Amino acid sequence: MLVAERAVGTVKAMWKKAKEDNTCPYTALWIHRITPLDDNMPSPYVMLYGRKPKSLLPISKGALLSHHPHADDHLEMNRAKQAKQQEFYDMHPGKERSDLQDKEQVYVRNRLKKDMGARNYLEQA
Repeated sequence: MLVAERAVGTVKAMWKKAKEDNTCPYTALWIHRITPLDDNMPSPYVMLYGRKPKSLLPISKGALLSHHPHADDHLEMNRAKQAKQQEFYDMHPGKERSDLQDKEQVYVRNRLKKDMGARNYLEQA
């Protein structure tokens, strides 16, 4: 319980200091979250997400990849989910429609008058 109380105190102190300095308190929290705790210990963000945070500072793409032990499993499950979503997306709903013939009557929605009006279809060559 003492660790949580200490964390709350740290956040309150940073928030108060940011307000006094007239700077953004959210930026202060972000900087605290991405700052490494020690030379041998990563930042709280890295410990939580298993990768370095994206920022405007130049960084290699490999450093942004997850080092979580089950990252490959999650990636494979995500690809399977996306493949299933694509399968449903590519399905054609309803029945197949035939091509329109010349002088065939069709209905066109007039969005200004908000009604459906009958029109004749005429193919332009």
